Amino acid sequence: MKINTYSVDGKSNVQAFDIDYGLYETTFQVKVTGLQTVENKYVNNFFQVKTFAPAQHHLENTLSAITASLSLGTIPNSIIKGVKNFRALPGRTSFRNISSVETALNPSMQNKSSFVKKNYQTNHQIINLIEEINPGINVTAIKKSVAMIKDYENPALVLGGNYGVTCEEIDEESLLEYLGQIGNDLYIILTGELGKSLWDKTDGKSIYRSQIDQAINQAIKEGFNNILIVYRSNFSDLSKR
Repeated sequence: MKINTYSVDGKSNVQAFDIDYGLYETTFQVKVTGLQTVENKYVNNFFQVKTFAPAQHHLENTLSAITASLSLGTIPNSIIKGVKNFRALPGRTSFRNISSVETALNPSMQNKSSFVKKNYQTNHQIINLIEEINPGINVTAIKKSVAMIKDYENPALVLGGNYGVTCEEIDEESLLEYLGQIGNDLYIILTGELGKSLWDKTDGKSIYRSQIDQAINQAIKEGFNNILIVYRSNFSDLSKR
């Protein structure tokens, strides 16, 4: 059996094109050309997919799953239904939205986050939270996540985390250089141990909040409604907050 390949807008056995990215749902066309199954059959097909894939690296993961499924002989309709029901993995990339009014009235509604009522805007506002909570997040992953969010309306980045969650710490100098490049395009709030270290290295010129909930709250107070949270931590630890 030959190796089946996949790509975004490139020549391969499984190709994605006509891609319409969205925070909650991404729609794209799939072209299958000469894919070989484990039963030595060849598949040529076109079909449309809708799934949670807000950025290209998420789409590539979806294509990998589609290619593996087709190689095992799964029919496209089953694949379409399966990926449509996918709503991200807690502790990796996940998406949720909250109402500023509802959360202000009852802070316990949203994952036990202790948001402060007085800091919320009085008008009804839907806040989109895109969470990348992972102990192994590096600078490359942060760049991909920022590329995903910065073209949406009123974006903000909450960035931070803890030390000692993996054997390899993040390259802070490279991260600082990158943050300097995007600082004029994106509202950035630093938080946690990592955020404090970055804040100190900028001589306090950045915005820092010691707790992640305080940082999210600050972004909402400033009127940002598409908030990317990038935090180096074990998800099980952070979810207890």
